[in-house]
Amino acid sequence: MTLLPGNARRDRWAVGDIIHRPAAFGGEDIESVYASVVFRNRQCSACASPKPVIRIQTFVAIRDIPNVTISEAVRLMVQTGDFIPVPLKDGPGIRTGEIFACSACQLEAERAAARGPSFAVVVFDRLPHADGLIVQVTR
Repeated sequence: MTLLPGNARRDRWAVGDIIHRPAAFGGEDIESVYASVVFRNRQCSACASPKPVIRIQTFVAIRDIPNVTISEAVRLMVQTGDFIPVPLKDGPGIRTGEIFACSACQLEAERAAARGPSFAVVVFDRLPHADGLIVQVTR
């Protein structure tokens, strides 16, 4: 093993023509790290699989809640701290749903999320792939 000459970083070394670098995240793959940090080790909402690949969140702007009494109740809950408002394009909103789905249940979960009301904002947060993180927002 020979150290790289000059201003090379100390965490790299050369063996022949191959440059070795320490594994990122302690050797864990990016999917497992992302699942443990972002998905917080949740299970699939449909089949209880321990490996979800997608998180689907539904948000509704407070002004778009159809029933006036429910809208007032939500405003009161936001003021008391029971709901945490989320900034949306149409004003403050609340998260009305969050599900996790494994690869087997992903297609059906996406179809169910697409059938929601037209005023809801749906966020699809998928595991990263080789081409980078995928976050999709539909309206």
